[in-house]
Amino acid sequence: MRSSPEAGRPEGALAGYRVLDLTGPLGVYCAKLLADLGADVVRVEPPGGDPMRRQPPYYRAPDGSERSLYYLHMNTSKRAISLDLARPRGRDLLLRLVERADVLVESYAPSYLPSLGLGYPVLRERNPRLVLTSITSFGQNGPYAEYQASDLVGQAMGGVLALTGYADGTPLRLACDQGYHSASVHACAGTLIALYHREATGEGQRVDASMQEALALTMQPATQYWDLKQQRQGHHNLRFGSTTPCKDGHVAVAMGRAQAVERVATWLAEAGLFEGLESARWDDPAWLAAARPRVQQGLRTLLMRHTKAELIEEAQRRGIWLSPVYTAEDVAADPQLAARGFFQPVEYPELGVTLTHPGGPFVMSESPWRMAHRAPLPGEDNTAIYGGELGLSEREIEALQREGII
Repeated sequence: MRSSPEAGRPEGALAGYRVLDLTGPLGVYCAKLLADLGADVVRVEPPGGDPMRRQPPYYRAPDGSERSLYYLHMNTSKRAISLDLARPRGRDLLLRLVERADVLVESYAPSYLPSLGLGYPVLRERNPRLVLTSITSFGQNGPYAEYQASDLVGQAMGGVLALTGYADGTPLRLACDQGYHSASVHACAGTLIALYHREATGEGQRVDASMQEALALTMQPATQYWDLKQQRQGHHNLRFGSTTPCKDGHVAVAMGRAQAVERVATWLAEAGLFEGLESARWDDPAWLAAARPRVQQGLRTLLMRHTKAELIEEAQRRGIWLSPVYTAEDVAADPQLAARGFFQPVEYPELGVTLTHPGGPFVMSESPWRMAHRAPLPGEDNTAIYGGELGLSEREIEALQREGII
């Protein structure tokens, strides 16, 4: 049954779908995407709240309490109930919720739900139309299936880590949980495809998403470059670009084609920084490799003479791919993101504040992506779901709370 949109606002693309969210950090972004696309996502947390609620960084509330900004952002548009799956009564309640759900998203180890009697065959028997999306580090089968892994381990065993950093140094991790995010994005895509299939056939299915595989997909032609001994180069890759200091920060200069390198060389020559490059052969990879130190030195000298704003204006005039390296503060103040309404205000009435969140990954004209409301408090929707939907009495709900089941 479709929920009613707010007055004058169209429904989200997934309005009318119910999702049960049993994810940890590895899959929480997948459920957030589904929620902000309009699905009714119910986050199922242990009594007392999910450990992610205590993950830094924090917003310090006026009452002195701390709220995890990570949790607040990753759980916008969701509702929340508490439930102890280790208890038989808790498992029974989950199965009743499964009967009403379209999707269940989880990120436990492959053996965990089956050990509780909640494996896919049991869930499918309760609801043949259910889409079960399982997001794990290495997938549901194979020799690594039960291995524990953090985002760092995912980047390492997905091959991405070996590509980052300098040739004479150790590999460097990509920041901001890129492994978790990559797995969640691919899992979300798989979930949407499974729902489309269900609309056509009436059949639910399992979506098995692996962080290792999601990251391996990002490597593109890395294997071929590795075979050619073009390994980690930090920001010193002349052909493809560099990250270089300027007067007020850093800029990135991309030179993917010989023509782009020539334009940079012309700029260097006009600035009197072309010494030793007069016999340039820009279309010769071997010559470029040998000349790289001289080109980089000239470029560093040129860039240090100017600010980021001056450089981007001049580079656009010359047809050179140059951009400022934004700090987080720069991103928040970027006029392009502001023009597209990327950042979204979310009200937190209990905190007496409106916080600004990063917005959606795309714009949809007819079924817009949006954050419907702030992240839920622990067990905030217990009464509405256990009472209003499952029909439990107030006395039964109170008994479940006393027993620590919800």
